Amino acid sequence: MKKRLLSAALALAMVLTLLPMSAFAATTYNGTTPNASTATSEPEAAKNPVGKSFTYQAATDYKSCAPAVLEQGEWYWKAPADANGEITIYKADTGFLVGNAWYPSEAEYQAKNPSAQVFPSSFTLLGNLTINALKQPTSLNVDVNGHTLTLTNLNACGADGVSAMTSITVTDKLNPTGHTGTIVIPTTDRSTYNAKLTSGVTVNATNVDVGEINLKGRTNTVTLTNCKFTSIAMDGASADANGKTTYAAQRLTTKGATSTAGAITITGDGSTASLQDTKSGTVTLTSNGGSLTIGGLSEVDAVTVKNNQLPSATANGAIPSVTVNGGKVTSIDNSSSNTTASSTITINRTTNDIDVGDVTTNKGAVSVTNATVGDITVKAGSLTIAGNNDDIGTLTLGETDTTTLSITATNSTFDGVKAATGKGSNLKISSWPATRDNYYGDLDLDGYSGKGVKGGTFAA
Repeated sequence: MKKRLLSAALALAMVLTLLPMSAFAATTYNGTTPNASTATSEPEAAKNPVGKSFTYQAATDYKSCAPAVLEQGEWYWKAPADANGEITIYKADTGFLVGNAWYPSEAEYQAKNPSAQVFPSSFTLLGNLTINALKQPTSLNVDVNGHTLTLTNLNACGADGVSAMTSITVTDKLNPTGHTGTIVIPTTDRSTYNAKLTSGVTVNATNVDVGEINLKGRTNTVTLTNCKFTSIAMDGASADANGKTTYAAQRLTTKGATSTAGAITITGDGSTASLQDTKSGTVTLTSNGGSLTIGGLSEVDAVTVKNNQLPSATANGAIPSVTVNGGKVTSIDNSSSNTTASSTITINRTTNDIDVGDVTTNKGAVSVTNATVGDITVKAGSLTIAGNNDDIGTLTLGETDTTTLSITATNSTFDGVKAATGKGSNLKISSWPATRDNYYGDLDLDGYSGKGVKGGTFAA
């Protein structure tokens, strides 16, 4: 037995002596990456990592390059073996990646790409970046990767330096919920006419902090998903070649966006805003037509919608509609509108609970279903209360013209039902449950001559 073991050991030793030395090449780890200027000879250039294709490490690897450890979430490049068979591994921990090609700085990118006039349109950050020497692209797609990208003048982009940046797509794949990465978008004004600046900006951001967004002129579109913001202002007032001002539609969509107190202000005819699972300060939508939708677990401060009464706007334009299907809203008011058009305010619980403060409209159709709402004032138009277990403040109706009240809700509570002072003749009741399920609080219908009140309980 001992002879057989000895023979096997000798045979293995003979095999090992036949292997090339490169099979036993040492592996070293270099966390400090050299600059391109250090590569003066061809062999050195071959080992210089600038511009080389780095590989993303999806899982920590302790074995393949031992004693080096390849850490999850990092980018690595293995240099060719040197004369002694030693392999150096470089980690890219600064600069940016274009595709998988790594550059430690904008200057190093220029050194490798001397004919480039415009910064790459798609890249991944490995450190904070402000584009200075090269022109910004007209379209941008970037993964900030936990870092900060600071943009400068969006009206001075492209190879000619005077073109508009029209598209910004930014995400933070490294931090899908932490809003760690940041993009700084400067105030952009395209309200005056310029043949190079006739398009708005489309911003599509995911999992980042976008700070303050302020876009003026042309049609702008902003989509924020799981983002943090300071404030959002979008204004479509735009002059054409003849100096005539029109109000281009604005588009805002947020989901999972948060702001401690940041206001959202939108101006532009036909504008739309959809806020889902969003926390924000006040929301003001000025538009002839258009709509505002609030849902999910949103928490929104006072909402004001009104038609566009600015110079050159369409006279007596329609008031934007408001729909709340989930969340909390401090108040809804469109009483500042100057129009004969009727507005629509719909408060209708679908999945999530609704808690809305006071609702006021000069003229319109207000409907509430399965919700908690404060005082409701409809000066002219209609009010419908439906569903079950509504909790409503005081209804004040008919101040300026005919107002129709329809109540089909059951097991609901009201603080009171009132005709505006001296305006009971403007009130019509089309539906009122005959059962005693509802509590209506104080009933004050002075001047009302109909016989619409049929059932319920009231304050003493």
